[in-house]
Amino acid sequence: MRTKRKCLRALATACVLLTAVCGAAAPHVASAAGEGIFAQVPDNWLLSEESDTASTTTSVQDGCLTVRHTNAAVTPSQYYGALYRIDTDKAYSDFTFSITVRMTQPQDVGRWFGIMYHTQQQGDSTVGYLMNYRYSGKTASSVVTSARGFSDDAKDQGPALSDNGWHTLKIEMSGTTAKHYMDDQLIKTWDVKSKDALLGTTLMSGGFALIVNRCTLEVKSYSVTGTEVKMPVTDDTLVSTYRTGVKAKNAPTVVCDVTDRAALDALIAGDERPSNAILRFDADYNAVGKDGGVLGKFADIYNTVLKGKIIPVLYLKDDAAATAAIKFFEEEIDILDLAVMSDDPAVVKKVREANNKIRGIVSFGAEADLYDIVKTTHANLANVAVIPQSKATVENVRYIQARFKTVWVTADGAAASDLYTCINSGAYGVITTDFSSVYGLLRGYAATALFRAPFNVAHRGLPEKCNENSVSGVKAAIAGGATHVELDGYLTTDNEIVLMHDNTIDRTSNGSGSVESMSLEQLRKYKLDLHGEEDIPTLQDVIAVLKDSDTVLVFEIKSYNPKLVPRLKEILDQTQFYEQIVVISVAVNMLGEMKNILPQVPTANLNTTTRTTFKSDLYWIGQLNTGVDTNYGNASVQLNEYYLRDRGIVGWYWTFVNRAAINEAADLGYVGLTNNEADAYAANLQYLKGNAAVMETLVVGDTVKCTMTTYAGAEKAVDGKVFALTEYADRWEAVATYKARKDFYTQTFTVMKAHPDVPEEDAKPSGCGCGSAVGGGAGTLALVLTAGVCAWLTKRRACR
Repeated sequence: MRTKRKCLRALATACVLLTAVCGAAAPHVASAAGEGIFAQVPDNWLLSEESDTASTTTSVQDGCLTVRHTNAAVTPSQYYGALYRIDTDKAYSDFTFSITVRMTQPQDVGRWFGIMYHTQQQGDSTVGYLMNYRYSGKTASSVVTSARGFSDDAKDQGPALSDNGWHTLKIEMSGTTAKHYMDDQLIKTWDVKSKDALLGTTLMSGGFALIVNRCTLEVKSYSVTGTEVKMPVTDDTLVSTYRTGVKAKNAPTVVCDVTDRAALDALIAGDERPSNAILRFDADYNAVGKDGGVLGKFADIYNTVLKGKIIPVLYLKDDAAATAAIKFFEEEIDILDLAVMSDDPAVVKKVREANNKIRGIVSFGAEADLYDIVKTTHANLANVAVIPQSKATVENVRYIQARFKTVWVTADGAAASDLYTCINSGAYGVITTDFSSVYGLLRGYAATALFRAPFNVAHRGLPEKCNENSVSGVKAAIAGGATHVELDGYLTTDNEIVLMHDNTIDRTSNGSGSVESMSLEQLRKYKLDLHGEEDIPTLQDVIAVLKDSDTVLVFEIKSYNPKLVPRLKEILDQTQFYEQIVVISVAVNMLGEMKNILPQVPTANLNTTTRTTFKSDLYWIGQLNTGVDTNYGNASVQLNEYYLRDRGIVGWYWTFVNRAAINEAADLGYVGLTNNEADAYAANLQYLKGNAAVMETLVVGDTVKCTMTTYAGAEKAVDGKVFALTEYADRWEAVATYKARKDFYTQTFTVMKAHPDVPEEDAKPSGCGCGSAVGGGAGTLALVLTAGVCAWLTKRRACR
């Protein structure tokens, strides 16, 4: 792990020789005897805890360092053996690394050792590029990912190591080109950018490490010359966000916009604190107020106010601020748990490309098109879209969040009227200068409140009643109220994407064989037959059905064939189906291909996400620009709220087998629910709207008319209860609550007075934050009529 010591800034052209060798590396002499350079294991050589430490021994004799690994059954989580980080207080960009070794006692001729370079620590894992070398002489270039997985290129042949002699490996790095040598023989030249799909970025600097796998390796000497880079202080602390005391599950996270000194001081004025704080970052590493006045050095504010307690969000006004932020992370503090935000999407993308483990946030105006928000946010490597209060209808927010992007809403002001409007939009976050007032309102909601209806994701269609991954199943799921259908895809030999859950057709059809070993014509000789017979569909077949609905396709890439993603792009270009698709996969290489080839299509990773692994998970979330869709066994209220929600990540979970399981998950505040009985939710409440009316009197607790809309699209008149109220001379602005399975809340709506107190022209305007409070379940009762509430349930394209 990188040390937090400061090291001297090296000149860009400096040539540095590590302390291990006085002069150049010892030349290779086969079977040479003689002492090496080690008196002991160097202090800055560290056996990583990632290693199989129980089966690793290290000793020094005759100046040679001997590392012995003996376990024949290690797991990937132990890096397949011993992992030694070399010279942990140094990092390089361009370099020449040389090491002279002897390999003996292999458990078989396939045993190997490797030299990792440009290593960096990501959570609990060391990542980097690798030259591995087997006892047989087989050698390959690789990348080691944060999932502790290796991805070898085609193996080359070098000198065998069975001669019991000394051999010298050398790696030369220039830019992104690496050259591997063995005994002065060039083995491989390769561009490390070829591994970007797996790492999510190009590693341009780092340290070194040695991996020893089921053999004995003696090290006689090593040396490094190259350009040393300054190492920042590494801070991979996960912020422990504020536990609010709000009784209801998965309330919106509370974000403080630090516009001035008073807002900054409020962060530490009491026991409450926001989950995130937005700080305007300038080219001099300062945090500045909205007026440009300096509030202090960001590093000082981070260390004294934010660190470990509040997630920093750096608002970057322009390219100069972006450049400064990149330099700050490279030279001052390398912070993991942080986001960058801008009104300019290109600014966010620039910083995220330079530092891909942090998160991105893009802010939009009221005029922005809904789908443009989704694709712009994702294409510029952000997971959160910020919209103004005037755009924050439930329908608009739900549209964006249905496509794996989270919404934060900026309140127009600190009045309760503004804050209630934002809370009841269903957004994942509320941005305000007065975070304590938001908490005050949230604590007034019932423990049984739902702030947003869950997404009803039909797993393989309706598999209990229809063929899996079938056209009939898609049609039935849409009719049954699915907001999404989740379908699985493989690539045929003639480059067609077909839908099938298994990699063979044996279980679900009247045929047999591997999907990806057949052409479409060959597959079409067989029929799906679990629930009647029908064709095995192509992706285009189901797109034709889905385009007539508002249902979103959650397309799981089951294939590991990288040709699938370019073919998917061709199909989306032909069908113009971009607005209704998101992609999921367990294959991280395919998620990497999605990022490179279809950057506008949101994705989620199906692999495990837990509270225990979350620090490491943040790295792949950032690197792959992806979201979380994990097994429901990993879910918990704590993971869903204080890990995912507070960082602007929607939790999607799979697979709930029946209505009872769906209800249980919804009650816990989980939003993305992949399930096998989507039609069981058809009659459940998805939207609730307060009806405009004329009344003689109105107080909190009175009955008001509302309209609920089910997942299947049916509308039903229901009686709601007034939750909070603001009175004007001619009308009331109200929020109502209705208990279905849980307590749902309307956005604000107008109830006119039958006998107004003053002429209409003298009435106080809606939204001014004034008027007399007459009671309210949340303690503070001012409300505002949001723009567009009368058109709440119009078609989504009409409200964009």
